[in-house]
This record gives sequence, structure tokens and C-alpha cells, in this order.
Amino acid sequence: MTDIPYYDKDGNIVNYITINDDVTYSEGRVSKGSNAFYKGAGIPYSGHYVEKVDFDEEEYIRLSNIFYMGKKVIKNSFRDKFGIFQLPYQIIFTDFIGACGVKELSIIENSELFERSSVDILDVVNFDKVNHQYYFKLNYKCDRKRYLTNGQPNELSNLIDYMLINDWNFPWDKNTITDISYNGLITDVADIFKSNTLTSKLGTVYSMLYSLGRTNFNKYIEFNTFNNLYHLDTSSFIFNSLELLRRSGIDLSLFYISDDKKINYEYIVKNFLITGRNCGDCCFIDKGNEIRTQYNKMTETTFKRL
Repeated sequence: MTDIPYYDKDGNIVNYITINDDVTYSEGRVSKGSNAFYKGAGIPYSGHYVEKVDFDEEEYIRLSNIFYMGKKVIKNSFRDKFGIFQLPYQIIFTDFIGACGVKELSIIENSELFERSSVDILDVVNFDKVNHQYYFKLNYKCDRKRYLTNGQPNELSNLIDYMLINDWNFPWDKNTITDISYNGLITDVADIFKSNTLTSKLGTVYSMLYSLGRTNFNKYIEFNTFNNLYHLDTSSFIFNSLELLRRSGIDLSLFYISDDKKINYEYIVKNFLITGRNCGDCCFIDKGNEIRTQYNKMTETTFKRL
């Protein structure tokens, strides 16, 4: 039996979530029991993100390198505590710190429909009906072993083919590679979605290649070598993604408007990549549109410098 403390926004315990298992914290929002995993059942507090810092209550840590996540802070009344805390971890999501919000409920359906899901849902507990907070009891077919640790490029290639052929997608700006297992399964299927648009398909592959390259460049080069792809500069993330689309039988003619690579790159980024679904769309469509607008402004500035 394990009791997970539930704190209000001032750091006072308002309840305990009791789990009939001996639960030990693992990583992220995931803990491990005697024969199952638990997602959303608490976390060691190490900070969260806000739009505006309250210096009377919060210690400013840093500005996120993702512009829409805001500023990372440590709230003094949460410091050194473990559990679930009644404030959102990120400003664009409704998930309380250590818990799972409404958007995570798509795990249930996606784990059944998506054939390369690593997730088996055993139980879903709505422990806060007022604020719509949940935890999941589940198991992972990959035992949460990540692609970044010992994954094989053929498994990632198989996953890409499956998603392109079956119209499954990731938000284009998601750090996707951390949710891919060593054997090409997805450990977090909450944010995947169905779409047959070129924008979605490009964004899906781009999110895998870009996050892999940014997180472990050697593994990215290993994947490229396996697939006879090459990395020359930042535009290679786009053009390598398109080549993988082509190999899956997707017509690329709409992506190209010129014989000039730079003109095509700018056109593709503006009209196909950043117009697609981003992480802000997972909870609030207005937030997704706001993020798209900001990406457009940033892209205009970047291309003017080239």
C-alpha cells in the first residue's frame, strides 16, 4: 500500500491518493509497482513553468529554450516534496505537477488502435473529479527501454513506415524521440493523432529526426547511414524527412516550387511544417494558433538573416 500526498497550490496536503501496491518513483511522471507501472501518481518536485515569476514565492531558475513554455521556477512551498501539486507543470497544459490531465485520456483509445503502442492500460483513476486529474495503471511491452539507449535504426525505420502508411502522426515540435522505445514502439501515445495531410506526415517524420539529432547526434547519423541519408545542415532535417516520405510512396510534388534548394526549404518550412499541429494544440486550439503565429514571426526573422 502506498499513499501519494496531494498538495494544494500553497504546499499544504489536502488529500492522499492510496494505491494498493508498493510503488517506487522511476522517472518523469512514471512510478513502478510490484507488477505494473503508474503514470501520474506523483513526482519529486524540481520546478515547473510559469508565464510571470512571483519572486515572493518562487525562485527563478531559467527561461525555457522552448519559447511557449515560459520561465522555470521553484516554488518555495513545494521544495523537496514528493507527490501531486495543484498547479500546472506547463502553462499550455492542464496536467497538475505529477499528475495527468484530460489530454492524457487519449492514451486509452490510442493504445488500442495504434498497433505500435507499447502501452497496455490496466486501470484509469480519476482521483480529482473537480480538476479532472488522473493516474494510469499500465504496463509497457518495451519495459520503458528507450531508442536513445540501445535502439536499432531498422526499428525506427519500421515505425516511420507504419505511421506514414496508416496516417498516424506526432505534433511536429514534440521531443518525439524520448517516447520511442528501443524496438520501435511508442511509450506515450497520448499526443499521436490521425491525419492523412502532407503537413502532418512531414511534421511527424521531422519531429523524429530533429529530436533525435538534437538529443543524440551519433544515433541520428547511425540512422542516416542505415537509410543512405546525409546530413549537411539544418535543412537536412526537412529534406531527409521528405525522402522518407517519398520512399513510403508519398507524392512530393507539392513541396517543391523551384530548382533553388533555399527557396524550397523556406517554402516548405513556412507552408507545411509550422502550419501543422504543434504541442499547443494538444489542449487548447487557441494556444496552438498562438504558437503557430509566433513560429511564423520567428521564421520570417530567421530567413531574413540567411
